[in-house]
Amino acid sequence: MAYGIEIQRPSTGNYILNGGSSFTGTSMITTGTGSSVTINADDILMFKPTGMTSGTTKWITAIIERNGGEYTCDFKLCSETGSSVSTTTCDYIVLEAATNVTSLSGNYGLIQYAADGTTKIFDSRIYKITGEMDIDDVASAPEPNNQFLYGSSDFLDRYVCANVLYHDTMTNLVIRHGVRFSNAHSTHGTAAKIQTENYSPYGTTNPSSFGTYFSGVERTYGD
Repeated sequence: MAYGIEIQRPSTGNYILNGGSSFTGTSMITTGTGSSVTINADDILMFKPTGMTSGTTKWITAIIERNGGEYTCDFKLCSETGSSVSTTTCDYIVLEAATNVTSLSGNYGLIQYAADGTTKIFDSRIYKITGEMDIDDVASAPEPNNQFLYGSSDFLDRYVCANVLYHDTMTNLVIRHGVRFSNAHSTHGTAAKIQTENYSPYGTTNPSSFGTYFSGVERTYGD
C-alpha cells in the first residue's frame, strides 16, 4: 500500500483495516433470534439455525418479500419428504454498509478512506453495539446443489448470508433453495451445504442456487 493504515488479526492474518482496499466496511446494527426479520434494501442479513445439537440436520430456506424500501425475511424449515416448509427460528445479524450510515454522533475517533479519498472504509462512530462480523469466506454465484460451504471447528458459531435463500410456490412447481446445516449427523456429517430443489408432479430437479454466498463469525473487540 502507498499510504494509510493496515491492521491485521494476529491469529489469522486477516485484515481488520486496510487502507489499500477498495471494499467498504460494514457495521453490525441488529442481532437477535426469531422466525422473521425486516431489513432495509441495502442491508446484509446473516443467519444460522438454532438448536443444532449433535445428530441434527436442518435444511433452511426463506420467503423474502419486498415492502417499499424494506425486505421481510421469513425463515422456513424444509421437510425431508415432499415439498412442504414450516416456520423455524434462526439467530441473525443485520449489517449496514458504512457508506449508508447517516446518523453519526460524536467528534472524536477514527475515520479511514480508500485511495480515492472519498469512499469511507471505516468510521468508529458507526458502531452502535458491541462486536462485529468477521466475513472471511466469499464465493460467486451460482452455487451447485450439494456444494460444500464449510465444516470447520467454529461450525456452530458461523453465520451465512441470506442471499442464497429462496422459496416460492407456483402451479405444479415448488422451489426450495437454501442451506443444509448438519452437526455430527449420521448421513450429512458436520457441514453446511447448498441444497436446492424444484419439485413438481412431473419430476424433481436440483438446479444451481443464485445469489453471492459468504459467511463469517461474530467477534468481540480484541478477539
